[in-house]
Amino acid sequence: MKRHILFLFILLPWTLKGQYTTTGLSLNEEVHNWYDQQVGLSNTLLTTGSYFQVVKKTKFNHPFFISDKWVQGDITYNGEHFSNISLLYDMENDFILIRHPETYKYIMQPIKPLQHLVSSFEMQGHYFMYYHERILLHSPGFFEVHYQGHSMDLLTKRVRRLETNSSMELEFVNKDSRIIRYKADYYKIKSRMLFYRLFKEHRKQLRKYIREHQVIFGNDNEERLAGFVEYCDSLID
Repeated sequence: MKRHILFLFILLPWTLKGQYTTTGLSLNEEVHNWYDQQVGLSNTLLTTGSYFQVVKKTKFNHPFFISDKWVQGDITYNGEHFSNISLLYDMENDFILIRHPETYKYIMQPIKPLQHLVSSFEMQGHYFMYYHERILLHSPGFFEVHYQGHSMDLLTKRVRRLETNSSMELEFVNKDSRIIRYKADYYKIKSRMLFYRLFKEHRKQLRKYIREHQVIFGNDNEERLAGFVEYCDSLID
């Protein structure tokens, strides 16, 4: 018994501050669960990855989703869910960054976790999933999910690219793509004509829904478009 308890203390990182009690700990139970409860999951699993240096590329804007400041959100990493984590989503390079939890020592140090282990994250009501397959022209990576149904999904690929503006200076430009999954295939949404082609026998119903709900097929009409895709999904046998 004493030999096992000594081994547990050797595992504790030397950088951690404070002491942890073994009161109530049964060595017949899962030791990792006890360790996570004592030091916090954010100090163990979420610190895996590589340090990342954010470089400002233009004076006009930035490549991050929502803000270039840390945004509180949730993340599912390696099968475990973490809440109230400081996140940055880089739309230029398509990766998620997290703030190192030991801010007193690392002073807001961004960590780039292993991206393929991030199954999903959420920021201010925007939900992203990692897709391991290539979708249209997009490599495996993160897609914002607006609707997931039986036969249809509505996704947005968030992209921000560095381009030269009219003043011959660099700035980031949004290049988002709206995408639907229809059964086993993916399509880029350019206009309502895509839906008329996929639902030829329901074209009249679709026109009525679009008119009554004022659906606009633009990049800033996510909620109404998600409702429209859900309606289309309900028409599929």
